[in-house]
Amino acid sequence: MKIPFQLLIIMSIITACSVDTVNIPQDGRFVDYSSMIEEFRSPGADYRSAPFWVWNHDVSQDDINYSLTEFKKNGIDGVFLHPRYGMITEYLSDNWFELVDYTKERARELDMRVWIYDENSYPSGFAGGHVPEQMPESYNQGIDLVPHRMEKLDLHGDYERIKYVFKNSNGEWQNITSSMAQEDGQLGDYVILELKNSSWGSKWYAGFSYVDLLVKGVTEKFMDITMAGYEKYLGDEFAKTVPGIFTDEPNIATTHRNAIRWTPDLFEEFKKKWGYDLEPYLISLIYETGEWKKIRHNYQYVLLDMFIERWSKPWYNYTEDKNLAWTGHYWEHGWPSPHHGPDNMAMYAWHQVPAIDMLFNTTELRPDQFGNNVAVKELSSVANQFDRHRALSETYGGAGWELRFEDMKRLGDWEYTLGVNFLNQHLSHMSLAGDRKHDYPQSFMPYVSYWKLYKKQADYFARLSVALSSGIQENKILLLEPTTTAWMYYSPYQGMTNDRFNTLKESFSNLVDFIEFQQVEYDLGCENIIRDNGSVEGNSFVVNKRSYDVVIIPDVMDNFDSRTMDLLEQYAKNGGVVVQIGESEKFVNGISTDRVAAATQQDSWNVVPIMNKSVVGKFLSNASISIESSKRGEMYHHRRKLIDGEILFFSNFSLEESANTIVKVEGKSVEGMCPQTGETFPIAYKRDKKNLIFNVELDPAGSYMVYVHKKQTIPPKEEIPILQVTKLPASLSSVEALSPNILTVDFVTLKIGEGKEENMFFAKASERVYKHYGFEDGNPWFASSQFKTEILDRQSEYKEGDGFEVSYAFLIDKDVDTSNSRLVIERSNLYNITLNGKEIEAKPGDFWLDRELHFIEAADFLKEGENRLKLTVDKFNVLCEIEPVYLLGNFSLESFNAGWKVVPAKPLKIGSWIDQGAPFYGRDVRYKKEIETNKQGVFEVRLPLWNGTVAEVIVNGKSFGIIQTQPYSKNVNLQKGMNEISVIVHGSLKNTFGPHHGITRKGIVTPWDFKRGAERQPKGVEYDFLEYGLIEDFVVSRVDES
Repeated sequence: MKIPFQLLIIMSIITACSVDTVNIPQDGRFVDYSSMIEEFRSPGADYRSAPFWVWNHDVSQDDINYSLTEFKKNGIDGVFLHPRYGMITEYLSDNWFELVDYTKERARELDMRVWIYDENSYPSGFAGGHVPEQMPESYNQGIDLVPHRMEKLDLHGDYERIKYVFKNSNGEWQNITSSMAQEDGQLGDYVILELKNSSWGSKWYAGFSYVDLLVKGVTEKFMDITMAGYEKYLGDEFAKTVPGIFTDEPNIATTHRNAIRWTPDLFEEFKKKWGYDLEPYLISLIYETGEWKKIRHNYQYVLLDMFIERWSKPWYNYTEDKNLAWTGHYWEHGWPSPHHGPDNMAMYAWHQVPAIDMLFNTTELRPDQFGNNVAVKELSSVANQFDRHRALSETYGGAGWELRFEDMKRLGDWEYTLGVNFLNQHLSHMSLAGDRKHDYPQSFMPYVSYWKLYKKQADYFARLSVALSSGIQENKILLLEPTTTAWMYYSPYQGMTNDRFNTLKESFSNLVDFIEFQQVEYDLGCENIIRDNGSVEGNSFVVNKRSYDVVIIPDVMDNFDSRTMDLLEQYAKNGGVVVQIGESEKFVNGISTDRVAAATQQDSWNVVPIMNKSVVGKFLSNASISIESSKRGEMYHHRRKLIDGEILFFSNFSLEESANTIVKVEGKSVEGMCPQTGETFPIAYKRDKKNLIFNVELDPAGSYMVYVHKKQTIPPKEEIPILQVTKLPASLSSVEALSPNILTVDFVTLKIGEGKEENMFFAKASERVYKHYGFEDGNPWFASSQFKTEILDRQSEYKEGDGFEVSYAFLIDKDVDTSNSRLVIERSNLYNITLNGKEIEAKPGDFWLDRELHFIEAADFLKEGENRLKLTVDKFNVLCEIEPVYLLGNFSLESFNAGWKVVPAKPLKIGSWIDQGAPFYGRDVRYKKEIETNKQGVFEVRLPLWNGTVAEVIVNGKSFGIIQTQPYSKNVNLQKGMNEISVIVHGSLKNTFGPHHGITRKGIVTPWDFKRGAERQPKGVEYDFLEYGLIEDFVVSRVDES
């Protein structure tokens, strides 16, 4: 410790005195309590969530109107118009833009916002195939230098282009490209670098390949192709109904294993920057030879600058000119790997609304997603340093149909406490037909059971967005991110990456996690941003709009860019506090240096062996606020300053443990803010001179928000009453399913043309048919982009006789009441349909869940024993995706040797729906009982053991809201006398749509998971389901204050 005690006192006084001065940008954000709280109570469209609204079939105006109306009713006031696989409407055609124009007009009428999504699927840059079609140089100049190591030089292999040859002579690699012909056939240790184009012919890229975003003019071509129509049809509403543009995962990754990223003018740009040629040293990018740390650093430095100059800046300039907000994300989950881009954090600086994505629902299997504190702090740090009003997260995708409200709240709360304030739900599928229902569910549309309750979530996150977009977050500690260190140790060649690289991510992530849980308020520092926007002002380290009193150097930060080092030396010389964790060899621009060792001699440069609580207390505490770390749970907090106070938001990421803390903060008074209702309420707090002290208690997945007033006095809640809860006697609930039971028939018998009949899983059958009729990659609507109308145009290739038949068998036991049974068949209009040999057809306009899932009245044709539904196509249609069929009715199911047997309906009772013959049921079930009370008052409805996406509590016909998080209870008002209480538990489409087979993980659901099926249909008990229902009956208790 080298800082004199007197200096620490002076710094504390300065910090405390600076609290009253808050410089808040005048960019539309709320700057004081009164304006913020008014919007908080009733958030407008600009603060409401906006899902990816997936256009994935033959879109119509009716589809558009239906979707937008439903969104509006449920508190969603914005959409990202996202073309995605399965889309039949021709992308960027006149018809496309006419539909886009209709969307704009309808959204304007509804006071909604429509964001442009810049690609047909993703990653952004190829314009659904139009860029590579119109600009071959966007992909055909080579992108990868692929190494081939050999003991005998062979220049006659199957190479696209031999670009360089290196030879290892006595441990030193030499570039022998100029003399390679003379060594052809010689023995030795050689590496050929073969220049290859991107992989060609991918249906994901509309039959083309991805493009090289580093080639001059590619971004401009992409923008011209994509934006011309949007300017014409939407330009009059830019910055109004149309706020901006989303870009999705643009990247500069290699496409071949072990490859070095190349682009035509790489060497020219490299020499401009560093003054020497890269070509002789390319081998150092793979092997640790020569000045490999310097070469790798300098190489990634140039790639990053090229990526920014040729992708980010053109888009930033365009959106600035058009008064649009540019948002979207990169491949941030790969940090510290530079494979997809050398530094994602540097890219955020060029977005008016920087963004990330956070997908799935498992911290164990995908720790790079939810729970990845570093990724979110990168985002919020840039938002702070550039005073960006909003920071977006694309959230929830791939978590499965089973994602619960509790999960949605927990995951969203975590992001918001770390700095997100704009929720973009992934996804809302316009159509569920065919493979579309398998596209990374969850999906937010009326076909999910809980849709009419989702407004509770939408309102909650809208209010969080209002509060956490107001004022500013002003952190005074800067933690440098060791990205350029990772560059030195990274090799694209498998097995050649230095061990230091492999430990860097874990070490830095652990450091971030530690200081988060110690409630330290800090930003991350990106060296690229520091280079262009860093300075030193007195003893403050400045990054654009933020100044810092303390800079932390993590233990794994071995390298500094020269500009970073220059600023640190000046900062420390001026008395700025540096906390360096650990001691290791240091580098500047990849070259070993003693500058750091010399800098440690400055009085304010402190070297500590590890980061621990003692270091936090000594260097990282804040004079204006103290928040104790919780001994349980995973508590986070977020603090925002307004001109007349502060907002504090706390969340607990743990699902197992509660969390708590004691907060001590400067202010006049404090009051609670409820994001669920928009109400404010008094809380218990104490005064200690100029400080306020209050407790925060968080249930698992709980959250809490307060406003700390500087001048206004809100009296504290005098005392927290002790509540006495007395369980009331009650009979078991009656149980009723509110929709018909469901049988999903997912194994079929397929016959193509005059071929033999074969039994198989539906997904295999669909692939078999498409491949038979010339689609080499199987279903052309799955994981693909249609270029123009190429898939539809192939319909002309088929004639009568080019058909197939697919049949579905299911067994009905005796005494089953089938009088109200119906079948559901997707796109029934494409088939001739028979049930037990008798022709049947769909009733026009009658559908289940989705407009392309058609009802068939089946009651008159079902029979005891085996029933066989046959779909016949005489002339193959490119829209014929073979999918399961569904039987709906009043029945139960029993496991059978192959799947399920339909048996007479059994009354539902308390317990799992699966065990009661409703394994595929994914809708809602009502549990009802009557309670007699001798006086009116407040009563608690509690769910001791249950599972569902959400539960609603209804008393005497009135909804009292939802139960979603622990302690799984709801207070309600009961009248004197008899009261009818219902708890409605909502299931999910997981049990209906699956995936049902080969499930080895939870919390990650991809389209490919739905492709897994056994060779033969397994027993019903071997299907994968979730146990939904009240496993124990709900409890009603009287609540009294004692």
